[in-house]
Amino acid sequence: MFFQFDDDVTTVDVAEIHAHMLSAGYVTPDEFMKISRGLHISDADVKACDRAAPPFKTQLKVQDAYSVVFLNLNGMKNAERADRLAVFIKKNLVLVVDIHGRDFTARDSFFEAVRAVPPMNATLPKLLAAFFTRLVEKDSALLEKTAFAINRLEGAVFKDGTDENFNFTLLQIKKKLLILKNHYKRLADIAEALSENENDIMEDSLKPLGSFVERVKRLREDADALRDSVNHLQDAHSAFLELKLNRTMKTFTSVTTVFFPLTLIVGWYGMNFSTMPEFDWKYGYLFVILLSCTVVGAVIFLLKKRRGI
Repeated sequence: MFFQFDDDVTTVDVAEIHAHMLSAGYVTPDEFMKISRGLHISDADVKACDRAAPPFKTQLKVQDAYSVVFLNLNGMKNAERADRLAVFIKKNLVLVVDIHGRDFTARDSFFEAVRAVPPMNATLPKLLAAFFTRLVEKDSALLEKTAFAINRLEGAVFKDGTDENFNFTLLQIKKKLLILKNHYKRLADIAEALSENENDIMEDSLKPLGSFVERVKRLREDADALRDSVNHLQDAHSAFLELKLNRTMKTFTSVTTVFFPLTLIVGWYGMNFSTMPEFDWKYGYLFVILLSCTVVGAVIFLLKKRRGI
């Protein structure tokens, strides 16, 4: 499907595209194969748009007559599972090839961008910036949701409500944020490279692309800040576990200190020497009980006095 910008946005066929009017197209890989020769696209770039082709990295390729941006969407996923598309940029033409779309992100972003750009003031940089912006439009909400998840985990740490999967959960969040951070870096690099206009395919102001670069850089900074929050949360969790361990060891040490004198008394009276007077004393058993209770009480008193327990 192709659109042409004039006094209004009209639907046209690929053969009806006017070279001096801004046009935008959205096609499937099969449709792209049929029209690629007429657009003078290299065989290597055509093959990269085949659904059966191996997954590619997000990158920009600059040719003499066009530039092409290969994009892996859904930065939270692995490259093998991400939605893939190619954006071919020629003079007055933006062509989106939806290579492997699962959730219609590319399609919806394309139509929203076409509707968003005013026909009378439409330019190639404005159309590109509108399309790229809509591809990352929902990412702010995604990062905000991640921030709330981190806050909940932080509350669980201080309420001692963590489980054995806590560290694994933090690791997964860190991994996803790192993928997003790298994704935004590549997008910013691509937009900056397009702004350089190396092959002179854009004749209008490149300011819209600069605005997109700033937006993506902010998203990258947000992802980086959340990653730092996860690192701090890991440190806090480790410190809390260490504090719990110290308290437990303190309790064990106090119990050992309290009952150690009883061990001495048991050892003393367990020697069974015939000359020990308590053996024949009528109140010997009661004496040992009172002695044990007195010693334990004295030790507890001293520990409390010194804030040992």
